[in-house]
Amino acid sequence: MTAPRRHLKAALASAATALRLDRSTAILLGATVAVTLLAVLPVAELARLGTNGLGTSLEMATVRGGRLGLPWLDGRTAAQTQQHAVTVLFGLLLGLGVATLASGTVTIAALIGARERGRAADNAVRRAVGASRRVLRHAALLEAGVIAVVGVGAGVGFGITLGHHAVVSWPGTVGAFRPEASLVAIGAVVAVLVLGTFAPFVFARSRPMTDAEPAPHAIFGPAVAQFAASLTILVTAALVHRSAADIESASSTGGTGVILELSSSSSAPADLGDRYAELLERLRADSTLVSLTSPGAVTGLGTTATVITDCGHCPAGGIALPLKVAMATHHIVSPDSFQALGIHLVRGRTLRLTDRLGAEPVVVVNRALAQQNFRQGEAIGRKMLVGDDKRWYTVIGIVDDAPAWGLGSRFQSPYTVYLSILQHPTSAADLLIRPRNASSGADRVRRAAAALLPTLHLGVAGTTLSELRTREVAPLEWFSRWIAIEGFAATLLAAIGLMAVLLIWVRSLMPELGLRRAVGATGAQTLLLVLQQALMVAAAGVAAGAWFGASVWNALPTILRGAGTWDTRELIRAAWPLVVATLVGALLPAMRAMRGSPARLMGSTG
Repeated sequence: MTAPRRHLKAALASAATALRLDRSTAILLGATVAVTLLAVLPVAELARLGTNGLGTSLEMATVRGGRLGLPWLDGRTAAQTQQHAVTVLFGLLLGLGVATLASGTVTIAALIGARERGRAADNAVRRAVGASRRVLRHAALLEAGVIAVVGVGAGVGFGITLGHHAVVSWPGTVGAFRPEASLVAIGAVVAVLVLGTFAPFVFARSRPMTDAEPAPHAIFGPAVAQFAASLTILVTAALVHRSAADIESASSTGGTGVILELSSSSSAPADLGDRYAELLERLRADSTLVSLTSPGAVTGLGTTATVITDCGHCPAGGIALPLKVAMATHHIVSPDSFQALGIHLVRGRTLRLTDRLGAEPVVVVNRALAQQNFRQGEAIGRKMLVGDDKRWYTVIGIVDDAPAWGLGSRFQSPYTVYLSILQHPTSAADLLIRPRNASSGADRVRRAAAALLPTLHLGVAGTTLSELRTREVAPLEWFSRWIAIEGFAATLLAAIGLMAVLLIWVRSLMPELGLRRAVGATGAQTLLLVLQQALMVAAAGVAAGAWFGASVWNALPTILRGAGTWDTRELIRAAWPLVVATLVGALLPAMRAMRGSPARLMGSTG
C-alpha cells in the first residue's frame, strides 16, 4: 500500500473513531449548523444588494393612485411611503438575522472548543502510538466535512422550505430570487466550522498538541453577547406584534363602514369633478354619510411634499421670515370627510360642495402645521403654496391632528394639508360609506351606491373598514412572526452555546476543584463556586440584553406609531430559558465531576 493511501486510511479511521466516540458533540454541531441556516436563509433569500446597499425584494403597496393630480417637485406618494416602511422593517429583520448568524457561529466555535478539550487525552494516545500531526489534521478536516455536509444539507433543505413559506405568506409581491446573500450565509457557517476545527492545530506550534489550555474568563464574553442578542430579538418580536394588534383593534375612524375603491377612465378634470359632485349629492340625499378621498386618506396616508406658508414674520434663528418652508402630508377629501373620519374642526370652516374647479383655491390644515408654520398659529385667511402649483391657496380652516394608522404613516410629516377633491379630482378615489342610523345598513347603502356608479362611468371594487385594517396590519404581523422565528432560533443557539462555554470552563476548573476538595471543601461548597459563576453569566446576559435591546426598542416608535419601547414581562419570558440553560450547562458537568476523588480531579487535564 502506498504512503498516501496509508495516510488517507489512517485519517479516515481516526475521523470515524472520533465521530463514533464523540457522537453527542457532533450531533450538536450538525444541529447548530442546520438551525443557523434554517433561521438565516429565509431572510437572506429576500435580501437584495443594490446601489444603496442591502435592500429587499419584498414589495407592498395597499394604496392605489399616484400623485393626486397635482404637480410635485419632490412629492413622495403614499405607495412609496409604504414601500419605504417595508424596506426599513426588513432592515430590522435583516439586522436580527445577522445577529442570529453571529450567535450560530459563536456556538459552533464554542462546541468545537469543548470538543477539542474533551479529546485531549485521546489525542495524547494517538500521538503516543505514532499518529502524526498531519494525520490528525486531515482526520479533523474529514470530521468537519461530514458534519458540514449533514448540517448544511439539512439547514439548506429546511431553510429553502421555510423561505418558500415566507414568500407565500407575504401579503404583497416578491421580486425574483437572487442567491448572493444565501451563499454568503452558507459560506460563513462552513468557514467557521472548518477554521474552528483547524484552530487547535494551527495554534499548537509552541506547545504539545495534547496539553490542556485553561479556559480564561474571557470566553464568557461571547456567551453573554449571545444571551443579549437572543433577548433583544425575542422582545423586539413581541413589541412589533403588539403594535400590529393595537392597530388592528384601534378604531381611528370608529364604527363600521364600507369603502368602494373607484377608478375612472376620464381624463378631463372638469368632467370627473362634476361626476364626483353628482355622486356626493345623490348619496347625501339618501341620508348617508359619505367621504370621497384620495387613496390612503382613510388610513392617514397621503403624498408627502413641500409647502410654503405665508408665515407673517415667523422667527427663525433670530431672523423674521415672511415665508416658511415645510414638508407636509397631503390629502384630497370631500366636504363630509372630516366628519366621516372623526376629524374635529378647531377654527374656521371645512370644505364645501362649492369649492370646485374654477373657484378660489382653498386648503384646510391641521393644528400642528398652523402652530408651527404661521405666526402665533393664526392661519385662517393666510396664503400658502402647495406642491409645485403656482397658485396661492387660502387657508379656510384648522382641524385636529388626525391619527394615522396605515402602514408607513410613521414616516410621514406631522403636518397635514387637506385639499378639495372637487378642485383636484383624481382618477382613483376611495368612497367611504357610513350609515347615519342603524336602520340604514351598510350593505344596502353599498348596493345603492354601486347602482349609481355605472351611470357615472366609474369602476368599482369594495372592502370594509375591518378588512382595510387587516390589510394594513398584515405586513406587521408577517414581520413580527419572522422576527419571532429569528428569536427562537437565536435562543436555541444561545442555549447550546452557553452550555458549551460553561462545559469548557468547568472542565478547565477541575484541578482547582480537586485542590479545594483536598484541603477540606465539601462538594456543596465547590458546586456553589460553579453556581456563582453561572449566575454571574446569567445576570450579565440579562443586563447586556436590557441595555443593548433598549437601543433597538427605543427606535421602534420611529418606525411604528404607538410601538412600545419596553416590556418587562416579555423580557423575563425571554430570559428564563437562557438562565436555565446557563445553570444546567454549569451544574451538570460539575455534579458529575464531584463524584470522583480529589486526586482524580487534580490530575484532570480537561
